[in-house]
Amino acid sequence: MCGDPSTAGGARLCELDLCQNCYHGDPHQRLVSRGFSISAERFTTRPNDDSGTLQHHLVMTGLLGRNFGVKATFRREGLGTRITKLFRKEIQVGDPFFDQLVYIDGKSEPQLARLVESPEIQSVILEFFSVPATVTLDGPFLRAEQIEESAPPELPLWRAMAIGLHYFERQV
Repeated sequence: MCGDPSTAGGARLCELDLCQNCYHGDPHQRLVSRGFSISAERFTTRPNDDSGTLQHHLVMTGLLGRNFGVKATFRREGLGTRITKLFRKEIQVGDPFFDQLVYIDGKSEPQLARLVESPEIQSVILEFFSVPATVTLDGPFLRAEQIEESAPPELPLWRAMAIGLHYFERQV
């Protein structure tokens, strides 16, 4: 992924070889050196309930080399999305596992459907879900947000973002 010819001691994620530095080290530095513009932001919010708990957010935004002309959010299916599906048509890709796990909320449906038909893009979305993060594609921006009760570690989301930027860049 980073161009390092030695992938010994690294890992393979989403059929992409990651060198030791990208897997265990600083993917941000590697992405910037490859010309990607990417930012990370941390902030804390308090939910509107009376629980007193804090929600810690980690948001990463990457600028892709092209505008896909698509605005879509990919999130895990839940009760709220199942209810929404009763009133709205959802894009389905034909893979029962993916279609049951992922709710796609988007505009530019024909373009979005073509993009999401790619098994590589499906793998990338599932990789973000393993972090766990919600993914948004908005024109040339790829955004991932992770929300947890304790401050989430950055490295898993950096890895997912590196994989996401790599595969979205390869889409024609």
